[in-house]
Amino acid sequence: MRANGSAACAASSVPVLEDALERSLSPAAGMDARGYGRAGEATRTQRWTTGILLLSGLCGLGVGTYALLDRTAPRWLAVPMLVVGTVVAVVGLVSAGRRVQRSRYRPDRWQLAELVVAGSGLAVGAAIWWLGRTETLVIYPSLTEMPYLSVLAPAGVLIGLVPAIAAPPPRLPVSTPPEVGA
Repeated sequence: MRANGSAACAASSVPVLEDALERSLSPAAGMDARGYGRAGEATRTQRWTTGILLLSGLCGLGVGTYALLDRTAPRWLAVPMLVVGTVVAVVGLVSAGRRVQRSRYRPDRWQLAELVVAGSGLAVGAAIWWLGRTETLVIYPSLTEMPYLSVLAPAGVLIGLVPAIAAPPPRLPVSTPPEVGA
């Protein structure tokens, strides 16, 4: 018997959520082993100040982004809120980073595959931005007429598919041998 409606949704979403939880616990355990998330030598006032700076910066970035993307929002609100939000968030990050005396982050050098994936994402974003500025009928087609298609739209889609070819396959986790009698 097949499940319908919410039972089918629950039956398929529970394994997905369980897998997502298991995948998130692995990096969390590694971060905990390296001391992330611990208060360290910070006083309560320092922790509160850092938290307020970070939350205020994120709120400023959110308001600035909304004002930048929404045409009905006041134009004078967009750029100043983005700048103020960025500055406040950076001050909060610097404040939090001063007290960290744990392991040092050593970034890997980007290989060609990473550069191609990031570049294709930027190229797709630039293509959509350009289409939105110059050919609005492609981005917002009419509901009553045949949609207009530009050469840039399918090119942007094809560029968005480049990471499927360029990105290396993910590393497989080291598996444990199966238990005897399982």
